[in-house]
Amino acid sequence: MPYFLKPYRADVHQGNLVTSEMALQLEKGMTDAQVQFLLGVPLVQDQFHQGRWDYVYYLRRGDGDEQIRRLSVYFNADRRVDHWTSDPMPDEQQADQLILGTIRSFEPRPPKTIIPPAQPNSSPSTTDANETGTREAQSPDNAAHQPAAE
Repeated sequence: MPYFLKPYRADVHQGNLVTSEMALQLEKGMTDAQVQFLLGVPLVQDQFHQGRWDYVYYLRRGDGDEQIRRLSVYFNADRRVDHWTSDPMPDEQQADQLILGTIRSFEPRPPKTIIPPAQPNSSPSTTDANETGTREAQSPDNAAHQPAAE
């Protein structure tokens, strides 16, 4: 039967979408609240395994193709991360493309290195500081600590 005569079946996305960048931010010793902030509320919190959170992502394409990815985080008695196990995860760009349906699957690739922003010189000249200002002086938190300009 030709594909255009078959009924339309939408892609089904369920669970927690975890990317490789998110998984790389996990650290041993994080609290359960920090893990929840980073990864979201886990899909499975088993009463019989209270020291384990399972993040499961399920994708079923309209043509019947299925993908399942799992990340399990294990906590010690102090509710701190002890270790975790993970299937290969897509990076941010691949995850977006999977959701949009522009790619069928992904190839695990090394994460991109994040280049830190340039640090200001330790001794800026007075003309540079007067012309551009500083970020600290412009932030609302530091405004209370700055003397009022006359």
